[in-house]
Amino acid sequence: MKLANRWLLIGIVLFLSSLSIACSKTSDSSASLNSDEMANNEEYNGEDVRLTMMLPVDEETFESRFKTQVEKQFPHIELELIEESIESERLQELIATGEIPDLIWAPGNFEVLHELDLLEPLDPYINQFNFDLDIFQVGLVDLARSLDPSDEGQLFGMPLENMPKAMFFNKDIFDLFGVHYPKDGITWEETLDLARKLTQEKNGVQYKGLSMGIHSFAYSQLSIEGSDPETGEVLFPADPGTTKFFELLDHYRNIPKMVDPDSEYSFTGEQNVAMSIGQIQWLPLFSQVEGLNFDMVTIPTWSDLPNVGPSTSPMLLSINKHSENKAAAWAVIEFLSSEEAQMHLSKIGHPPTIANEKVIEQFGANIIDETEKRYQLSPIFNMKKAEIHAYSKYGPNPEFNENDFIHQEANEFLESDKDIQSFIREMGERYEIIVKEIQGQEE
Repeated sequence: MKLANRWLLIGIVLFLSSLSIACSKTSDSSASLNSDEMANNEEYNGEDVRLTMMLPVDEETFESRFKTQVEKQFPHIELELIEESIESERLQELIATGEIPDLIWAPGNFEVLHELDLLEPLDPYINQFNFDLDIFQVGLVDLARSLDPSDEGQLFGMPLENMPKAMFFNKDIFDLFGVHYPKDGITWEETLDLARKLTQEKNGVQYKGLSMGIHSFAYSQLSIEGSDPETGEVLFPADPGTTKFFELLDHYRNIPKMVDPDSEYSFTGEQNVAMSIGQIQWLPLFSQVEGLNFDMVTIPTWSDLPNVGPSTSPMLLSINKHSENKAAAWAVIEFLSSEEAQMHLSKIGHPPTIANEKVIEQFGANIIDETEKRYQLSPIFNMKKAEIHAYSKYGPNPEFNENDFIHQEANEFLESDKDIQSFIREMGERYEIIVKEIQGQEE
């Protein structure tokens, strides 16, 4: 159990983390680079360098993920941790004291780094050192480019850790009720049908068919535009996809006992939840839970959008614009993108970003191999990322956590008896107030 607790802690830390158009953006951003910019990027020459990386993990996790393998690859680089997350006030304090991180672990939002003028475009390095972006899984680089606060398609962070979602299911509960297991490619409609059959009481135990996790997963698959990036006009209430999403939630809440505040449901604790949607990072953790007989399949998809998963951004590693060690910082980024480094990360439970089946198959192997269990990973990693509209500082941009606006609104809807259209209208009105507050801060 000590091992399980250790990996559970690491998991919690982790959690508290069109193609032609994208190609044209890549081409445009590359074409805009002039020769002076290219010449400024010197290659790391192996000199002694103290390099700092900012990310919100403890020293043990930092060493196992990055420090040990980076310092082995580069004997003259001393990689040190700045244990902080991206928060404007704290970053300004660090800068004021001269503690400027060379590398910044970015969880899919560059707005704060943009405001503090810390963003360094990676395209000049990519072009100068002939770095092949095609090594990454389809859609990850495009998604990273879509996060450019200036909407110019520049790449400000290299995707080094993927964040795919999956649906875990308790095989014993399915067996108890004589229900067939779900399969890869299952739709939301099919998932709710299973959930109805599995949400019932047996032998004095109340079972829940489905825990949807963060509701933004399903919402983001529909590629709904939140607001106009220029004017702040709130757009999502009028999008048919929003109605479609709440119709799904309406069917979900109308399953008796599905939304029941008086019942205690848990996939790993009470083990009375049949299906649970969450991060693939949970796989190594779940494999350590005593008595949990589970498997997993792809996250459910909308029937008209087969194999399209949530638009969850990969974790990105950025170079600080004001770093004095950019050559070494780029060398580290380049190494961490390699098959060797990605294999190391994959084996210890950090989802790889490169399109390499050998690396994908080894995800969590250092932990899971102890249980001698085997899981089908390729279908989950090979799902397409949902398309993303132009970045809007007015949002709502899915953050895929408990504070996410869409997630919170969805929870409120599930616990209410309001009709869909009334709720969407009121939701839009609430968000208009948020936009006005953002615009007021700009004046």
